[in-house]
Amino acid sequence: MAVTQDTGTPEQGVDKTELQYEYVDDLSPPGEKSAVSAAKFQSEPDDEDFDWDFAVVTNLAALLTTTFTAVWIQFLIPSSLSFIDKSFPAETDITTWIAAVPSLALCILSLFVGELSDIFGRRWFLIIGDLLCLVGNIVCGRATSAKMVIGGQILNGIGMTLGYLSTPLIAEVVPKRSRGIVVGLAVGLTGVVTTGGTIMQGGMVKLEVGGALNGWRGGVYVGAGVSALALILTVLFYHPGRRPNPEGLSVGTRLRSLDWFGIFLGSSALILILVGLQFGGSAFPWASATVLSLLVVGIVLLIVFAIWEWKFVKFGVFPRQLFQDRNYSVILSIQMIEGIVVNTTATFLTQISYTLFTSDPLAVYVRNIDYGIGNLIGAPIAGVILWKTREGKWLLFGAVAMITIGSGLMAILQPHINYAAWFFPTFIIGICSTCLGVGISVVASISTPNELIATALSLCNSVRGFGGSIGIVVFSSIFQAKLKANLPKEVSAAVIAAGLPPTSVELLLHAVFQSNDTDATLAKVPGITLKIGDAIAPAVAQSYADSWRYIWYALVPFCAATALATLWIRSTKAKMTKEVASPVRHPHGHHKEDEKLQGTERV
Repeated sequence: MAVTQDTGTPEQGVDKTELQYEYVDDLSPPGEKSAVSAAKFQSEPDDEDFDWDFAVVTNLAALLTTTFTAVWIQFLIPSSLSFIDKSFPAETDITTWIAAVPSLALCILSLFVGELSDIFGRRWFLIIGDLLCLVGNIVCGRATSAKMVIGGQILNGIGMTLGYLSTPLIAEVVPKRSRGIVVGLAVGLTGVVTTGGTIMQGGMVKLEVGGALNGWRGGVYVGAGVSALALILTVLFYHPGRRPNPEGLSVGTRLRSLDWFGIFLGSSALILILVGLQFGGSAFPWASATVLSLLVVGIVLLIVFAIWEWKFVKFGVFPRQLFQDRNYSVILSIQMIEGIVVNTTATFLTQISYTLFTSDPLAVYVRNIDYGIGNLIGAPIAGVILWKTREGKWLLFGAVAMITIGSGLMAILQPHINYAAWFFPTFIIGICSTCLGVGISVVASISTPNELIATALSLCNSVRGFGGSIGIVVFSSIFQAKLKANLPKEVSAAVIAAGLPPTSVELLLHAVFQSNDTDATLAKVPGITLKIGDAIAPAVAQSYADSWRYIWYALVPFCAATALATLWIRSTKAKMTKEVASPVRHPHGHHKEDEKLQGTERV
């Protein structure tokens, strides 16, 4: 499905790309070419200005609101896990699924949802996604058990995955040179959620809005409201234009050409591997037959999937046209680390603040505001850099390198360390995470054919979700293993040093970590004194600090390797043109894109 290029004369000095466009609801008989797609479209020369008119702005508004909904779901509920645990104390063994389920959905569904939207059209995918997010948030908000929250998160995860289609859609309706700016706006919404959203959530938890232990539900209901707004704006204003279809195939033909067996293999492999990782060390021991069988079968299926895509199918889940430019291959490796970093920080920063510095819900979120401000600042900075320089390589290298440094600094945190020592690494990671998100989306979108932009970025999302899911599970396992060893050791040493008889240590540990009434049980421990009681909390905090740091130790080598990988990215300057991949549909046909397409049949 190569795109034919018609290069102008040397005197013209401009390359014009000749694309075929179609309305994706074309239902021509199977095997026949669409009558609509026979029309030709000449993309804008690089010296023409793009018209940022009402139709473009309202389309972008609808897409950005949908993006905000997806970001809200990805970040807000996982950041509230510590407080959700308090609402359902008998189910803390399964609450990690609340954070993991959306990442699982993103990873698995993104394998094929982008290509399906290329075939069937964008509009209904976004509408269904917004609707699922609305229902999912309501289910989570009304949950009477952790299992019900997980059920709501399943709906949210599917809706979030469909909602993240808005990123390639934002990119395709503006000139390639301007993609950094609009994608920067979209990625910058992460900062809005991680600052205003999380502080609002912390305030609701502290004030116990909705009742004791129910404050976390407030942010979920706000998410439902945002989803409803996104749904309304999408229905009213999102009217995508014609889609590139160089071969002029009908919807039926393109649907049958999908690699359904490859989709089955890839999805099955990812489900088994990710569920196995999630079960390991929590529901079942790592050496159990359940975990091992899930992982082994999943890995075997993943190998079979890779061989199938490589040797036995011409147009597979990973279309070969995506890899004509090596930049896309490099981007996928970077996307894996970005998924690990973003999901790790979103899931663990709140818990780190809670266990090391303060148990005040509002103070926990306020302490993380530097990460959110970094998100807000990083996205527009990346957009401007890309717009001015037209180069993605050094932006990505710098972002990954600085994340490596920030992760290293996080590894030296101690309980009650001064705020500056917390501020700088989290601020750096915040800035560079959104710089990375903008750079990845823009470089991926301009390095692949126009007709595959949603497929390209959806596969990036799949890799991102895979990295995020693995990161959460693996880092949680590392942390839990270290905490299991450090907690009794640190507390025992502290209370013995404070004067507790060694024979009473076991009783004290049981009182602190296993008793339902800690104070009453602790008072019965032989030899307990006020001094000994005061020594417990600092020892617990130190054991958490000594355990959390291993997450960052594990992350640093991956970041360093990825920084080196960014050096393989080729220059993107020649591709940062004013070509628009898929202009928005203008209702009255007054826009110059519509004028160029006059005489084309609209199905």
